[in-house]
Amino acid sequence: MMRTYLQLHWARWKRAPFLSLLLFCLPLFLLFGSFLGASQTTTDATVPIGWVDLDDSDFSKRVYTEVKKAERVTLVSLREEEAERAVQRGDVEAAFILKEGFATRLREGEINDVFTWLRSERSRLDVFVKEKIGEEMMRIALEEKAISVLNGYKVDATEREVSRWYNQYFEPEPLFQMEFSQVDRPYEDRSSAVQSSLIRSILVAYTLLYFLYLLRFFTLDKHKGRFMRISIMSRVPSYYGWNCAFFVVCGLLFYVVGDYIGQALGLIKGSSISHYITLVLLMLLFFIVLLIGRKRVAVLVVLAVSVGALFVGSLLLQYGMVSIP
Repeated sequence: MMRTYLQLHWARWKRAPFLSLLLFCLPLFLLFGSFLGASQTTTDATVPIGWVDLDDSDFSKRVYTEVKKAERVTLVSLREEEAERAVQRGDVEAAFILKEGFATRLREGEINDVFTWLRSERSRLDVFVKEKIGEEMMRIALEEKAISVLNGYKVDATEREVSRWYNQYFEPEPLFQMEFSQVDRPYEDRSSAVQSSLIRSILVAYTLLYFLYLLRFFTLDKHKGRFMRISIMSRVPSYYGWNCAFFVVCGLLFYVVGDYIGQALGLIKGSSISHYITLVLLMLLFFIVLLIGRKRVAVLVVLAVSVGALFVGSLLLQYGMVSIP
């Protein structure tokens, strides 16, 4: 008997295969595409930093080039009169002004008051850019000193070779040494769990819509007289039972595919049996409401019992009397 119903659904699918695939794939594409786009935007976010070069020397240009290579940092070239306004408006998180004589004073060993650091109360990550600037200033200054010393000894090497040799030993240490230890990040885990639960809940909603679309075939069979012909050849309960089982399997397949794609993309963590249980119960509830038809009192009773069961179940979960992974 099941084979007959499968052949019937296969014939329906062949009439409009593109529509069936579109209904199956488009919601998943939109769901995961939107979450991936949001996460990618967050990942690619950079810190805008204003940059004013009043020295305009080869040394200051090298510092600019090296700092610009840093990840998550976007240097914005500004004029001196624009820098403060840009920080106040929030166009940049902070601004660094390299003063005239910047390179000369560094070569003479003077490191105080060689650049101006403009920031506001909202500035947070500009501290790391300041450390990066200090690191590059030190590295380039010591590199030039190494080249000068080696040239004094008449070493047969080009500046590029000396620079490559020097940079492999340059490892600046912070002023304050500290011991680092790995700690748990409960807030990050909680955020990941909330995102997983949100995506799974949306998947459940999409699956229910897909299941409702499949249930419409019962109505089509009645309108086209197919139900009457089937009821003559077989019993009505088997017609509803086999078709409902097929629709539930299709709905679960939709959810499983979506859950697998979400885990493969890193948007969903772990597994959740509770969503599967909720999904199956809701699909069966919709099917029962369809069978009841226009009997409003019976529909209200079924809905009231269902809501009450969900309420009692949530209370049991809340007080730890029942646990669902």
